[in-house]
Amino acid sequence: MKYLLSLLLIGCFAASSFGHEYWFECDSFFLKVNERSNLRLFVGEGLKKDEERPYQAAKTDSFQMFSGGEIFDVRSLAEDDKSPVLKFTSDRTGTYLLSMERNWSYIKLEADKFEDYLREEGMEYIIAERKRRGESANEGRE
Repeated sequence: MKYLLSLLLIGCFAASSFGHEYWFECDSFFLKVNERSNLRLFVGEGLKKDEERPYQAAKTDSFQMFSGGEIFDVRSLAEDDKSPVLKFTSDRTGTYLLSMERNWSYIKLEADKFEDYLREEGMEYIIAERKRRGESANEGRE
């Protein structure tokens, strides 16, 4: 399970240039055989949790577990619109790797919050372009 954590962290850092990050956290990363752990999905930036997300079947293209040379599709084990995204019981010792592919999400922000976000991300050129177009008072979409 320690390898799982390492791989998840690497994936999160690699994705950090694309906006909000999603990552899994388990109750425990060192499970004994037949021990249960909840797998939670968080969204935030810099591994600072903004919120926990439920499993969303319609937005999930793939949800897989890799272990012992086998691949398991775990979508049928997850309950739609529920947290944690997976209630997991280890059936053997070893490493488990989880992978989830989700569809795009768009976030709408009020104009002032959107401008704060753009400034924080170093995108003043977009603030200037919105002003040039007369769109500064409009909500923004990420």
